[in-house]
Amino acid sequence: MKRLEVKKIKIIASINNYDLIHFTTKELARLSNNKIDYFRLNLSKKNELNELFKKLLELENVFKDKLIIDIPYPREKSRLFFSPNEFEFIKNSCYIFNISSLKKSNYYIANFNGNIHLKKYDELVFGDGEGKFVFNKRIRDDMFEVIAKDNFKGFSGKAIHFGVSSSMHCNKENIVEYKKVINSIKPNMIAFSFVENSQELDNLRFLFNLENTKIISKIESNNGIDNIKDIVDKSDIILYGRGDARIYCSAFKLGINQKKIIDVARKNGKEIFVATGVLSSMKDGKLPQPSDIIDVTQMIVDKVNGVVFGADIKNMQLVLDLLHDIDREIIWQNK
Repeated sequence: MKRLEVKKIKIIASINNYDLIHFTTKELARLSNNKIDYFRLNLSKKNELNELFKKLLELENVFKDKLIIDIPYPREKSRLFFSPNEFEFIKNSCYIFNISSLKKSNYYIANFNGNIHLKKYDELVFGDGEGKFVFNKRIRDDMFEVIAKDNFKGFSGKAIHFGVSSSMHCNKENIVEYKKVINSIKPNMIAFSFVENSQELDNLRFLFNLENTKIISKIESNNGIDNIKDIVDKSDIILYGRGDARIYCSAFKLGINQKKIIDVARKNGKEIFVATGVLSSMKDGKLPQPSDIIDVTQMIVDKVNGVVFGADIKNMQLVLDLLHDIDREIIWQNK
């Protein structure tokens, strides 16, 4: 039997804005030394950018060369966020979202451009699929009614995604803030959202002056998948965002698209990361589900270079131990 070469898979831990702001330097240093290769920080919440910026400057020595800045550009989706409170949604119950008053209430909407076109039975997904609504009716331009299709909790840090019914757009208002973070922190890697063609990457390198910075292109839409060969050519690393791909592409093609993206990246000598839903059953220290173990094993066999774990997985040591055991078993089976 041909021996399968197994390389160490890189661990990318997502750290949410709340943790970054409220964790002590000592707590973050402990995380940084816990065999984690990179930390991913998403800058999608503009209302927290100034506070995040101050904290990043304080922690420059903690993260060193381990920080990945994830920027919602060149495209950003419209999302409905929750305040720090938790909300219980009950299956088949109706809820009304008033967009015009969201910032004054328990909800606020990010990147609303007045162009959310919903029709009856359109699906609105919470988080990465933990729950969903269907659109029922529009009450007025800034108010609509939805019906919950599951029992679930809404909480801070997760959002309702409007999906394909909402047109994404380039939010140029925040470029100055993004440049401020990039120029001050000087991260080794920057991830860009919903990259759909190679020309965009040339523009991004020029716009953000990224001569010595690695570009991670996030593939999350049909256009990105269709143009994957050209995007790979202009990228340093490819990241397949399965959460948004589930919403903005066909959910039934998630596995097929993942295989296609991995094959194109490897053929062209580029690193490939996979994000969303990786060992999600291990959050809160729980044992992994069989489907999660099979998912990660297949990624190791396919020689994925790195996996991105969600901020809700608190005990990263359990994840590291599991990956080590899978690596060892693959090597043993192929001796």
